[in-house]
Amino acid sequence: MSRYLICLLLFMVGANQCASRKEIAQFKKDLFYLQQRSERIQQDTNTLKKGMVTQHNDTEEIQRSLTEIIFLVNELRDETSQTKAELLTETGNLKAQSNILDSKLEDDITRLSRFIQKIESKTLARQVIDTVFIRPQSLISSEDINLTAEDLYKTAYLDFSRGNYVLALQGFQKYLVEFPETEHAADSQYWIGEIYYTQNDFLAASTEFIKVPAYFPLSHRVPNALLKTGSCFINLNDINEARMYLGQVIQEYPRAQEAGIAQSMLDELQ
Repeated sequence: MSRYLICLLLFMVGANQCASRKEIAQFKKDLFYLQQRSERIQQDTNTLKKGMVTQHNDTEEIQRSLTEIIFLVNELRDETSQTKAELLTETGNLKAQSNILDSKLEDDITRLSRFIQKIESKTLARQVIDTVFIRPQSLISSEDINLTAEDLYKTAYLDFSRGNYVLALQGFQKYLVEFPETEHAADSQYWIGEIYYTQNDFLAASTEFIKVPAYFPLSHRVPNALLKTGSCFINLNDINEARMYLGQVIQEYPRAQEAGIAQSMLDELQ
């Protein structure tokens, strides 16, 4: 561009003698325009250079940020691996502790079984002695009666827990005949219903469960007996009877745990 201006000036000097004033004035205008154009181009060039420098700086900043991110990702990966290893170690420790507890539990169950066998042996021996040496009724104290009732109930319940349902049924029925007004009478009646229920004899179970609120209305077994009665009728496909007994649980024992269970069962019947 500078060469172009110099050539133009030389041309103007050489042609000064033959050019008119009007043409000279036009040349000056063109020269001024070219100068301004040159300056604008120079400014644009400088601006472009600054932009390129800024872009280069931004690129370097992005590169640094990417480097930091990669470092953080690697650091996080290392921490995750370490945490995973610690969890695996902790899981192994918990498993080992669980095995130890299982072993202790098995030992406790074995000891309990031996203890129960000893109790059964002593109870059987006492029954034999009472059979051989029959004492007059007048000499039997109230403590002896309570002890006999307790032994009979525990023996029947032990048979039930072991799945000896025939012996358990006989024991609970005998308890109700001999001790109808003692503390375990309602319990015995309830367990008779459970024996039939466990064997899927729902009609007989419902008959026995209903006797609990009928004969022992103040017993803590009443809510569960009503709930089981409703369950029996569900299994017998007698939905109306089932709703009646489940509703009775909710209405008469709203704060009992059985009320929530009864409500869930009613919801399933809808």
